Amino acid sequence: MGISKKVYSWMGWCPNSSAIHTANEIPSYLNIVEKGSPISGRGLLFFQLTWIVVGLSFLTALAFLPHLPEIVPVHWNIQGDADRFSDKLSGAFGLPAIILIMALFLNLLPRFEKMKENLESSGDFYQVIICSTISLLYGIEILVLLVSSGTMISLEVMIPILIGCFFAILGYIMPYIKRNTTVGFRFPWTLRDDRIWKQTHVHGGKIFMAAGLLVILIAPFAGIWGIFVLLLVVLLASVYVAVYSYRLSKLPDTKNGCSI
Repeated sequence: MGISKKVYSWMGWCPNSSAIHTANEIPSYLNIVEKGSPISGRGLLFFQLTWIVVGLSFLTALAFLPHLPEIVPVHWNIQGDADRFSDKLSGAFGLPAIILIMALFLNLLPRFEKMKENLESSGDFYQVIICSTISLLYGIEILVLLVSSGTMISLEVMIPILIGCFFAILGYIMPYIKRNTTVGFRFPWTLRDDRIWKQTHVHGGKIFMAAGLLVILIAPFAGIWGIFVLLLVVLLASVYVAVYSYRLSKLPDTKNGCSI
């Protein structure tokens, strides 16, 4: 194998170049999908945790209410400066209301899924995604309430860290999500082919985990550039996965080695 092919392989362009697989074989790098995860069978637990977090979001707002000024910031620009304000009642309970609506929406969304059986079989992992999303919003709520009550916190550092954690969790979950139109890397070519879907989500999941961890590590040192770092890393990771997946779909036979 030449240097260029080694580089391509390292970058993920040719995920199964080391062996020839028949149509019924599962490549070794997809074993993670077949073996399952410690999360399997715990969907109800994460469903319950989601609604516990929703309840906590309202209790937290109620606890902070006496400590908030009459006018509180509700929006910050990319440099971390407040640029929109509201009365304290709306400011305190605005995010909990959004969290409640989001939890309802995400739990109802699978009802409209075209590939309902696939998503239902990935239900445990979908509940983790819902719980992670709601927890992310709850974390942002706590940060906003702390800042509004006068606590000195660097939002431009803390919010990227929270979102980095979310992307790391999302990356871990991705390999276990079966083909569907609701969640995952839903490109036209991944939705057409189970094998391309699996290969994209196994490899893309690793990329998203790495991207999330990178943001977590860099954000504390980036200062006001934390949001820019977050956006750049997420953009690059997303573009890379899209290009990787597209190239994978254009290979002569994704079941039989790679031609580069």
